[in-house]
Amino acid sequence: MVGGVDLLAVGQSDDRAVAEKLGGWMLERGKSHKEMLSVIALYERLLRENPGQDEVRRKLVDLCLRVNRPADAAIHAKAILDANPKDGGGVLASQALDSILSAAPRRG
Repeated sequence: MVGGVDLLAVGQSDDRAVAEKLGGWMLERGKSHKEMLSVIALYERLLRENPGQDEVRRKLVDLCLRVNRPADAAIHAKAILDANPKDGGGVLASQALDSILSAAPRRG
């Protein structure tokens, strides 16, 4: 619950656009780690209900990187790439994957 609003309950509604806008509003209003995690949970719920929402996935890539969850960011970026290998969404996901891989500790 953030600001008196149960974001997960909103994500269960039929109006996904409203839930997505609420997540965006929460990010504009406050950028605490806790609020970003709440928005991530909301967006992940939206994706479980409708996995083809690439715009929500793009937002999740950014959010996951901001809260230091590169493995989750990579999962969402790969899903965008898999769904859109030849369009601009694929380019964005490819760039995100490159960023994630370059930030990862080197093993060797």
